[in-house]
Amino acid sequence: MNMKTDKIVRIGCIGDSITAGTGLEDPKKEAFPAQLEKLLGENVSVFNFGSGGKTMRNDLGVDSYVNSNPYQSLLEIAHELDIVTIMLGTNDAYHAKGWTDYEKNTFKSDCRSLVATLSDKNPNVRFVIMNSPECFGEKASRYDMSPLRILQGDLVKELCEIGYKTEFLTDTKGEGIMSAVFEKYDAERGEVTKRFTGSLISYEDGEATSYGIFN
Repeated sequence: MNMKTDKIVRIGCIGDSITAGTGLEDPKKEAFPAQLEKLLGENVSVFNFGSGGKTMRNDLGVDSYVNSNPYQSLLEIAHELDIVTIMLGTNDAYHAKGWTDYEKNTFKSDCRSLVATLSDKNPNVRFVIMNSPECFGEKASRYDMSPLRILQGDLVKELCEIGYKTEFLTDTKGEGIMSAVFEKYDAERGEVTKRFTGSLISYEDGEATSYGIFN
């Protein structure tokens, strides 16, 4: 993918040691944010805000990403960013004690809070929620990754709904009600069909305006 644009697109990468490039000989050149900048082309600047050992959850003290120096640096330039990628969760999986309901709910709540904080500083910023990569080696068994995958998938769906909520309420003058029920994942079935007019449902007798019929 090559992003052709007249303006510089600025991307901020939130994450743990995987994003920071801990263990690499030259993280500034070899970590994935640096590689992403090379792949996306000359009109893109990618900033690395990774911090080793950090978690999404805020209740883990010094291990929490929001208590890190890179996060404070991110807040200083958040108003200049176009896109923010978020890849946190590997260390949450390490600290998880069976992924209790409390741990799951806290993880999701703190992710929503992180997105909300950055959105307040820059209402136009767009987010990419990234799945944490699988762990390998002798320590892999310490990381309970399977529930994390489900949590991250749920978060993408919820944040998409939150992102549209303001526009939806404006469109419906505050009268609309959003609801959704997840049934299952299924095979891809091609392009999603679209409709450009709504449905008109009459619940009482009377005259209808032309505006109401055609809009």
